[in-house]
Amino acid sequence: MKNIKPPSKSAIRFATLFLSSAVSTWSSAYAEEADKALHDQLPDQIKSAGVIRMGGAYESLPHLNADPQDATKPVGIAPDIVSHLAPILGVKMDWVNTAWPGQIPGLRSGSLDVLMGQISVTPDREKALMDFVPYYKSTSGALVPAGNPNHVTSDVTSLCGLTIGAPAGSLMEKELTGISKKYCEPAGKGDIKMVFFPSASAASVSVLSGQSQAYYESYMTTRGIAKASDSRLEAVSMNYDQTKEWNPGLYGLAVTKDNPGLTKAILVAMQKIVADGSYKAALDKYDAGSGALSADEVKINPLTNTPVGEVAH
Repeated sequence: MKNIKPPSKSAIRFATLFLSSAVSTWSSAYAEEADKALHDQLPDQIKSAGVIRMGGAYESLPHLNADPQDATKPVGIAPDIVSHLAPILGVKMDWVNTAWPGQIPGLRSGSLDVLMGQISVTPDREKALMDFVPYYKSTSGALVPAGNPNHVTSDVTSLCGLTIGAPAGSLMEKELTGISKKYCEPAGKGDIKMVFFPSASAASVSVLSGQSQAYYESYMTTRGIAKASDSRLEAVSMNYDQTKEWNPGLYGLAVTKDNPGLTKAILVAMQKIVADGSYKAALDKYDAGSGALSADEVKINPLTNTPVGEVAH
């Protein structure tokens, strides 16, 4: 075997300078068409990398799913929306397929910059954990077998006594617990029994096999899963007036409270695409226009008005 000489220090220094210059040139070139004021608000590490790392699980039709032709690429409402935000902010948007239980820890650890796709806006989260820019509103929904053999209706009392699946570690556990205590126990209809799943695909298999009678998620997600199920599943929209005290039905882009500049920049970029119509077009493409927010509804922390970057006490 030939002895291979290690590169000299001067060669390493030249390569480092060359790569740094290339990244800087690429980043600045990408940002040329951006809104400079918004780009300047971004955290330094994002500006230097030229990338915002987006986290979400590729399993929530029509919000976020794997491309059927390439499972490493995301498709859906969320990727379409951020494809319009990227040129305004002057950065690329790199998606990281992240299962739900790992999303908030990933954001807080800094391995992700923004969550989008499954993250619900709640008062507690706005006050203490994250800042939100909402992008969609939806009622909750139940995914059931075709023919709806257990007669699940929009009335939440139809869930009483059933075994219902929910995403592990999600807001849906709190919602189902609240429904069971408020609507099922007083009526003597039997508690809702909950089982938790790491993915929508696992939950769908459970519903199809009869291990659970329904899977509880946002209605738009359950509708998307049902549409892709070859008529084996169907979705039921739940009564919002019965569920809103646990789940306001808002989905957003979530950012840690130590990145207020990123949140502010995303807000203005969202307002721009609402105004130019590209936001609504992204929803209409997936027959989801009914969940579009008005310009007045697109604001930071809409449920509590907690100032960006602040923890409310």
